[in-house]
Amino acid sequence: HPDLLALRDEIGQLREQESQVAARLQDCELSFPTAGLSTQTSVEAVTCYKEVLKLDSDRQEATDRIKEITSRVATEVESLLEGYRLDGAETALAHLHAIDPDHPRLAELQQDLSRRRGLSPRMVLITGGCFQMGSPETEPGREADERRHQACVEDFWLARLETSVAEFRRFVEATGYRTDAERGVGGMEGCWSLDQEDASDPWDYRPWSDWRNPNKYQATRDRDPVSCVSWNDTREYLRWLNRETGGAFRLPTEAEWEYAVRAGTDTARYWGDALDDRACRHANAADAGHGWADGFPCNDNREWVAEVGAFEPNAWGLSDMLGNLWEWTCSEYDATYDGAERACAPSASDGPRILRGGAWNSGPGAVRSAYRNRNFPESRYNFVGFRVARDGPAKAREQ
Repeated sequence: HPDLLALRDEIGQLREQESQVAARLQDCELSFPTAGLSTQTSVEAVTCYKEVLKLDSDRQEATDRIKEITSRVATEVESLLEGYRLDGAETALAHLHAIDPDHPRLAELQQDLSRRRGLSPRMVLITGGCFQMGSPETEPGREADERRHQACVEDFWLARLETSVAEFRRFVEATGYRTDAERGVGGMEGCWSLDQEDASDPWDYRPWSDWRNPNKYQATRDRDPVSCVSWNDTREYLRWLNRETGGAFRLPTEAEWEYAVRAGTDTARYWGDALDDRACRHANAADAGHGWADGFPCNDNREWVAEVGAFEPNAWGLSDMLGNLWEWTCSEYDATYDGAERACAPSASDGPRILRGGAWNSGPGAVRSAYRNRNFPESRYNFVGFRVARDGPAKAREQ
């Protein structure tokens, strides 16, 4: 019967199609096991299952598998964002878009990534290791608290630049925060600044000086590093930054800071030992060109603070690690180097915190990788600022 023959042919075609679908489905499952899927192979896996649906648009196993994979990638993006691994999150987000351009969480995750990137400084991953911290006894300018010893640090991230006025302003505008200088904390009004009209005491705490106006002789620019911020102020800034971004930003420890400034060198400065014109290419510091009797023998073309990143970076891409502004660390001062340099100070401590790097008014003795300065958490100066750090990828995953 012709209808029976046609039905028999249809059944045969369906059996052949079923065989092809089953084979393709099995191939997808063997090639892309759930346990081994990365965000990249997830794209390939979804492509495989979509081929199954081309053969049989009603194949529920393929539809379910695509939904499962897509959900896993979206969760991975969220996890990377929470762990502040923004480059990885951006890559995973691109994979999610390739898999499902209409995914309901795509826009939300993209906005989250953009927000975190917009608030976050550019960071350099510093691969950990051990180094000789401190200075040799023969180094010019060496002080008694620079005992040479081996120190080791784990991987960590460090901001390429000092925190800028624009970045700090964003925090103030978002929170209404008033700095220690503005509130007169510690019985000191304003910030320690220069007033050449005060013949009896040119350097002192000035009521008019704060982060908005640290220097009466130079207008404040957005790309200047923020100064007149106390250690307490940096702590509040970091709390806000972590709350807004989900990151775990902090100040670097003293050991991390010296490891980073050296960038693999063991000389007095990361550009060498000699006092020559190389200093003016790498650092905004006191120099002969601006009349400093004990300055470097060159002219850096900056009388006061310079905009961030204006000088040549060290070998690891970090700018202004020496000169421009002293930088707060999270470590408490210990003259004997008995381990405090490798940790952040206890939260209850009000002891002096370490400052590193020298500033625009510092001479060769202070502008050295090993030089140590310190002051109390509420102190503030128009030649002191900070840059941010955070734990490296491995430690962040552990947390």
